[in-house]
Amino acid sequence: MSGAGSWGHALSKAQHLVSQMSLEEKVSLTGGSKDSRNGCGGNIPAIDRLGFPGMCLQDGPNGIKGVELVNGYPSGIHVGASLAYKQAKAIGGEFRRKGATIALGPPVVGPLGRIALGGRNWEGYTNDPYLSGVLAAEAVRGVQDNGVISCAKLDFQGFVMSDWGAQHTGIASALAGLDMVMPSGNKYWGAKLIEAVRNGSVPESQITNMATRIMAAWYLSNQDDPSLPPVGAGIPADFERQHPVIDARDPHDESLLLEGAIQGHVLLKNVDNALPLTNPRILSIYGYDAKAPDSNFAQAGLNDWTLGLESHDSRTVVCGFASIGGDCPDFPPIAINGTIISGGGSAAVTPVYISSPFQALEARARQDKTQLFWDFKGTEAVNSEADACLVFINAASSEGVDRPALRDDYSDGLVLDIASRCNNTIVVIHNAGVRLIDQWIEHPNVTAVIFAHLPGQDSGDAITQILYGDVSPSGKLPYSLPRNESDYGSLLAPVTFTDWDQLFPQDDFTEGVFIDYRAFDMKGIAPRFEFGYGMTYTTFKYSNLTIRWTVDPSDLSEYPEGPVIPGGNADLWEDIAAVTADITNTGQMEAAEIAQLYVQIPGEGQPLLQLRGFDKVAVPPGETRTVDFNIRRRDLSTWDVAAQKWKLSVGVQYPVFVGSSSRKLLLNGTLYL
Repeated sequence: MSGAGSWGHALSKAQHLVSQMSLEEKVSLTGGSKDSRNGCGGNIPAIDRLGFPGMCLQDGPNGIKGVELVNGYPSGIHVGASLAYKQAKAIGGEFRRKGATIALGPPVVGPLGRIALGGRNWEGYTNDPYLSGVLAAEAVRGVQDNGVISCAKLDFQGFVMSDWGAQHTGIASALAGLDMVMPSGNKYWGAKLIEAVRNGSVPESQITNMATRIMAAWYLSNQDDPSLPPVGAGIPADFERQHPVIDARDPHDESLLLEGAIQGHVLLKNVDNALPLTNPRILSIYGYDAKAPDSNFAQAGLNDWTLGLESHDSRTVVCGFASIGGDCPDFPPIAINGTIISGGGSAAVTPVYISSPFQALEARARQDKTQLFWDFKGTEAVNSEADACLVFINAASSEGVDRPALRDDYSDGLVLDIASRCNNTIVVIHNAGVRLIDQWIEHPNVTAVIFAHLPGQDSGDAITQILYGDVSPSGKLPYSLPRNESDYGSLLAPVTFTDWDQLFPQDDFTEGVFIDYRAFDMKGIAPRFEFGYGMTYTTFKYSNLTIRWTVDPSDLSEYPEGPVIPGGNADLWEDIAAVTADITNTGQMEAAEIAQLYVQIPGEGQPLLQLRGFDKVAVPPGETRTVDFNIRRRDLSTWDVAAQKWKLSVGVQYPVFVGSSSRKLLLNGTLYL
């Protein structure tokens, strides 16, 4: 730990405090312990004589989990790039006000949704490494700017912590760089680590360094601020017993919740302007996902890990995750008992309310004097005079299990049944990941389709504003949508056990960098909807591409020559080129467009295209806005395995493309180096 940048003062304070600790006290910082006074997911005990209050570690990345009076924010897969920082900062504020020291987030960003059926894909932002890196960095900054330690980082000078139950060695892990074990260090560390120091197996200097890294992160986040609430004060150990109640919400975040919920919706199909709805007289509403769940409690005596699964029988998930006993039933592909606003598990949200689609549509119908018919259990009747039939279905997912399939017959049958009797069928899917729709997407009576993803607690208000055109959808797919499960090949499902690795199945990542659109481009597979695709209620024209070096290209060496800083070599993050383009709204409604920059990096084994920039602009009808992209040295570099450095190829051309998706590349040019 170097103390570079803003870490210098924090490191000095940490060294001073740790120098006063006994060996036992230093070891106590390295392993989690149970604190009956709070319900934190993990605790580091206090050292009262030195004024250290301990630490509280708590889920989750989309809002503090398992407590009252916090907001349920949109999940990672739903988060728009322009709001990643703002949402994370709001979440960090709620953690801080509840007495949480460490936020177990931001959303999981690896391994990038490479396995299509992966149960936790919804927690991450996207299947693209560039976009995922940008959003994760914004999330880390947002949480930590509110004085809460975030977990997922690269070249972080703080401490290295195990996941829950992920430590499998004692002395070896201490010597290899592990600093903190969760949820308890007693199995391999604790008294055993103290004994290892005393018998010479582990030098005490190693324990001192471990404790120093932990405390430096604590000081960097200003956790020594005496005005903070007690550690874990707003996180009750038992909801059913009397406990302090702390309202962690900030009224200023209310608009952020709705804006974030709106941004993640992706309009996939809109035939003859079926949307937005215009003064409908009669609407028919169908589907199990339209209504709110019947419960907003942890289920069946299970802990708050089941929150987010209220629309499921969560035993199916917890059984697979925790081996409760007996044969585990298959995880269902849908949440049949109501709408979903997040997936399940560690990253599930704990909303103060759920705005369901039906509740919001009912309020709008009351305002507009619209007749509503609804059926959430079947399709007994279709009113022939309905202006539109809205069908709400979902695709559920959770930590602890993988999804059984990317589609389900029940929901597809529901859509086809309604479409066979209603010539203006509009389908809304709350999907925790990829959801195949080829079974009905080309049906002539299916006029509009929206992927509503996981919008958080303002779900219903968001979809209603979009359906009625109060705002135009602007979301883009953060993954490719194939036509068939077989399009994924070996990346459809996880590796399976074999005779020789029954305890430790191994995946060798033989696909390299070729996942999602990179894999489809390489294999010549045409997806149903490509990465970056998404419609609005207007049309745009792209024009006036400019590409220029912002440095003298003759000064660019093959390998970066700058100093090493947090994040790598400083030269890698230097802007070396700039790209601009004009976006003109040629339609009748104001909308936002997300322009995307792709490059071709020459060299064997490189993808056909790689995302290297995006810019979102709101454009009124008839007007033009300019999008700007900066290209950094890292964006054009490849990893030289022999030199162990990032290499910039000299004497080659770098084709550059700007468009509205990964396959709708409307402008192109070249950088010559």
